[in-house]
Amino acid sequence: MKFCLEFEQDTAHLRLIGRFDLAAAKRFRGLAQWIGDSDVRSLEVELSQLQFLDSSGIGVLLLLRNGIEKKQGRMSLRKIPPAINETLYNAGLEEVFRLADP
Repeated sequence: MKFCLEFEQDTAHLRLIGRFDLAAAKRFRGLAQWIGDSDVRSLEVELSQLQFLDSSGIGVLLLLRNGIEKKQGRMSLRKIPPAINETLYNAGLEEVFRLADP
């Protein structure tokens, strides 16, 4: 998986590209913790180029969300492909994540 991370004041824009599976989740976990520990209070995650998401990737998205919300911030998922949206829905996470621009 590839990603692009940009900052604008206390907002981070993260674009995920490719497959968010176990191997990618292991590599990405450190960045997720760094974002949680940073001054970022708003995180927008764009998924338009994400091709696959498994439970490992969902776990890292939850880690990101928890880190941001611990600081009274907010995280939103944007431009979610239908297959990824279905995965999140099937996992019962439609209420957990702020889904925008489905």
